[in-house]
Amino acid sequence: MRNKPVTPQEKMPGRVPQSRVNGGYRRNDFSIQPRHLSVTSLLIIAIWCVSAIPAMAGTPTVMIANYTVSPAVMMPGDTGTLSFTLKSTDQSAQEQASSGVATGVGFASTTSTAIPVYIRNIHVEGNGITILTADFDRVGDLGPGQTLPITVLIRAPEKEGMYFPELWIDTGTGIGDGTSTRYPVPVNVNTRISLQKKPDLSLMKTTPGSVDPGNDFNAAIQLRNDGVGRADDIFLALNTTFTSVSLKSPANYHLDHLDPGENITFNLAFSSDKEATLGLTSVPVTIDYANADGARNTLMEHIGIPIRGKAKIAIKSLTMDPVRPKPGEAVTLTLRIENTGTDRATSVKAVLTTPLSGTKESFIGSIDKDSDGPAIFYVKPVQSGEIPVSVNLTYDDDYGSHTLTENATITVSESNTMIVAAAGLIIAAAIAGAAFWFLRIRKKEDA
Repeated sequence: MRNKPVTPQEKMPGRVPQSRVNGGYRRNDFSIQPRHLSVTSLLIIAIWCVSAIPAMAGTPTVMIANYTVSPAVMMPGDTGTLSFTLKSTDQSAQEQASSGVATGVGFASTTSTAIPVYIRNIHVEGNGITILTADFDRVGDLGPGQTLPITVLIRAPEKEGMYFPELWIDTGTGIGDGTSTRYPVPVNVNTRISLQKKPDLSLMKTTPGSVDPGNDFNAAIQLRNDGVGRADDIFLALNTTFTSVSLKSPANYHLDHLDPGENITFNLAFSSDKEATLGLTSVPVTIDYANADGARNTLMEHIGIPIRGKAKIAIKSLTMDPVRPKPGEAVTLTLRIENTGTDRATSVKAVLTTPLSGTKESFIGSIDKDSDGPAIFYVKPVQSGEIPVSVNLTYDDDYGSHTLTENATITVSESNTMIVAAAGLIIAAAIAGAAFWFLRIRKKEDA
């Protein structure tokens, strides 16, 4: 039988020569030209237009977001936990379905449905580690953006070393639509693993036991590197924006490096305000430095300055009533005791040492700073003249007990009886003298 020659169109794959086909269509170079449409064809096209048209969307899977082994280093035979978190790989997986008659701008309605991941089984393969928790079967759906924490109980083997149990996560219904995830997790059983050597900076502070407001004081800070790596490009800054305490020495320092075991001391000078608030004043210190790999670290420290006020007691004034008493006359002696210090004085008491008789002790109590209080005594002088008075003051403050002695004198006038007696003596002496001279002159005249 003679072969029929092949046309160029027939040589090209996927193309057919022009011919008549059933249904009234002509296929010509991939084109279909309708001759006429039957009623059945129109119905099929209409049904297709109103049917749901799902959008193409990929099915997400799961991944291991993080894991934790506790304790981090297990001893042989120890029991611990292995915790991990499952997370969907697609945080916004959705399936869209459109329905309605197609128009020039779209379909009549479109609905979106989140695509979950069905977790069929969770299994931990020990690989030398004993898994004490059974598998988790038919866990259920994990939606987009959701996480699922899982914890299993594990036991370390008797032999030291590094072990790598695997997390097996099977998804899908198991009918050819699922995936399987394998994730190894390191477990350290008493094995020393070399880590990056890092510095460990700390700040040692030396401050006074207390600072009286208004006084200057000194402090010292020592920067130490107690780590196993060198600290580079070190910046140390003190915040001195306080009004109660100000820094008189530099506030910022820079060091090129500090090797392990090294330290450096900075001597600081401060001044305090007289109206500084009593209590502990904190001066922040910021230390910024770099590791060997260039990663920077920040250390926040504080220098605690104890601000404690001190009382200062003195006699402000001394008054008497009456002003110029006479011997035996009752006298009210009032002392004004003032506190010129920076804190309150407590248990203030005044005691007199004097020849005066009467009450010689007065308890005042407490006197606030920049205030005063009275010490009142009721006494009687027994003699005239300048009478010495010694005042012994005792008081307490945050620094302990204190004693202060002040000396004064009071003037006591002579009594009226003494004046009359003296005048009588003077008159009697005058009369006697006159009589003596009169008798003497008389005798001379008789002679």
